[in-house]
Amino acid sequence: MAQRHMVGHIKVFVENGQNENLWLASTGRNIQMKSSGCWDAGLSQEFKIHFTAIIFGPDPCHLKGIAMERLDSELGTLAG
Repeated sequence: MAQRHMVGHIKVFVENGQNENLWLASTGRNIQMKSSGCWDAGLSQEFKIHFTAIIFGPDPCHLKGIAMERLDSELGTLAG
């Protein structure tokens, strides 16, 4: 919430290796979601996640530090 003014648009695309996918997008409010038929069928075996963030606000060096800090934090929670 403290950094909500910095993010303009976030997109996430998940591929499961079987030509099925999940697409998410948000501008900081609601999350729009689209998916193909059985997009989650192969997630336990192999999947790819692509994400993009279009960010407004501070200078690039400050922004990179914030983004890397947040990414490290989020990936650390996924790793257990």
